[in-house]
Amino acid sequence: MKRIVYLTLTLAVALFVATDAQAQKWPERSRVRRGNRAYERLDYDRAEERYREAQQLSDTCFEAQFNLGDALYKQQRFDEAEKVFAALAADSTRSSLDRAHSYYNLGNALFQQKKYQEALSAFKRSLRLNPADLETKYNYAYTKKMLEQQQQQEQQNQDNQDNKDQNKDNQQQKDKDKEQNKDQNKDKQNRNNR
Repeated sequence: MKRIVYLTLTLAVALFVATDAQAQKWPERSRVRRGNRAYERLDYDRAEERYREAQQLSDTCFEAQFNLGDALYKQQRFDEAEKVFAALAADSTRSSLDRAHSYYNLGNALFQQKKYQEALSAFKRSLRLNPADLETKYNYAYTKKMLEQQQQQEQQNQDNQDNKDQNKDNQQQKDKDKEQNKDQNKDKQNRNNR
């Protein structure tokens, strides 16, 4: 009986030491987990803080950087999220799947800023790295449609502006012609009165 208690105690101590050593090896992991818990509670400010702390402990922790981008996105700080995801997507040392997810989120951040052309490019790059991703395919098609609508709206605005300019020019010409006719009529009257 004493032997079983001794073995159990030894095993428990060994597990504790191994877990403690593992935590010391990757101290950023605890911050990432805390950030994830805050994110799940929809406390994006706190999640951002925890992910930034994790980054300070290890600037190569992909999960901390990626999740930071998500927390910024959820806070509607799209320009900051764009920078985070752009850096992750450009990191060629990451796996294709990690980069595909980064491009996907980059596309979403750009889309929210109405940068449709850039968002379309990000979705296209994501699809090149992960062609089976249906959400990215949907976002690509939707963004393409929004870009076309934006271009049509810009063309209509340009046409309307051109029409306004043309109408203004026409009105100015009519006013000028009226003025000339008035002057000519005065000259005729002056000649007739002599």
